[in-house]
Amino acid sequence: DVVYAAILLVGAAVYVLSYIPYFTLGHNLADLMGLQRQMFLYHDELKATHPYQARWWEWPLIWRPISYYYHDFGGAQHVVAEILALPNPVNWWFGLLSVPVMFLVGLARRHKGYALLIGAYLWQWLPWMTSPRITFEYHFFPNLAIICLANALVLQEAWRSFGRWGRIAVIAFLAAVAWAFLFWFPIWVGAPMPYDEWQKRMLTWLMGTRWI
Repeated sequence: DVVYAAILLVGAAVYVLSYIPYFTLGHNLADLMGLQRQMFLYHDELKATHPYQARWWEWPLIWRPISYYYHDFGGAQHVVAEILALPNPVNWWFGLLSVPVMFLVGLARRHKGYALLIGAYLWQWLPWMTSPRITFEYHFFPNLAIICLANALVLQEAWRSFGRWGRIAVIAFLAAVAWAFLFWFPIWVGAPMPYDEWQKRMLTWLMGTRWI
């Protein structure tokens, strides 16, 4: 299809053009290919481990987000602060439903736009199945945009097709997303809080496990 071919060509062109500063230093296309090989070998031969590493199938569950900052201020209330690379769990987990729905709707309607989004989602995710190096939750973050679009599709269908109860469900979901934003906001920005409040935000709600 011309559209898909154009997308691939544009993507390749943008990638090469992003190296213009590299070429201005006297490098050529052979150097660029050598650089790609170096990057590949780095990832292929990396044997490191990390306490926050997460496997590819754990990413949609947010099984192991990364903590970038933690400080214990102590004091009578035992105040702590943390910055956790945690997406909005309500919005993120809803994608476990909405992305498959987008796939099915795309098949039923032969919708090329939905097919393109699902293809991009899988292309960004599934190649990591064979990666020999350690991986992290943030490797999946580029798919957040597609998750949001899939969520919007499901909400739109619910609003249009299920009458009053559909609209109630949409409003309830949006309210839950807003509540989750307010609840987890302190650990997105490193806001100091009592240790007990921090503990509440570390629970995943999945079988009593914790984010970290």
